Amino acid sequence: MPWTIASSPLAWLREMPEAPSPGNLNLLLERLAHMRDIGVDPAIAGLVHEYRFCQFAREGAVAPAFLLSDYSMSRWRATLAATLVALECRLSDSIIDMFDKLVGALFTRARRGQECRYQATYGPGGRQPHEIVQPDNRRPHGGTRQ
Repeated sequence: MPWTIASSPLAWLREMPEAPSPGNLNLLLERLAHMRDIGVDPAIAGLVHEYRFCQFAREGAVAPAFLLSDYSMSRWRATLAATLVALECRLSDSIIDMFDKLVGALFTRARRGQECRYQATYGPGGRQPHEIVQPDNRRPHGGTRQ
């Protein structure tokens, strides 16, 4: 049971961490795995008119879980199924966005590290690339060392 006693499974699925970190990515993946274990087929969205399906999904997204229990059985099932399909899409999109942000941060960190190493080697007071002596004691432009 990944959710707490104070919240419902639906409330737990709706909570999505947004800060890009490997831990938060794992939390999103855990929620997505739980969603897929429920087994709602996304193809059910095609069985209902698109406008009606979006209406059910919007209604389920804003309604607290305890209010859904007051619905008739058919409306409760339709609302819950539409909410779960829409939530699975949102979870998938959030995972992809967070992964993109994490990879972008890795590239930025690598670029900054490369710039710092360059500055340490060739920066103010360091040798400039054209001043570096070749290993066989020749100057870069063909002249020999005196």
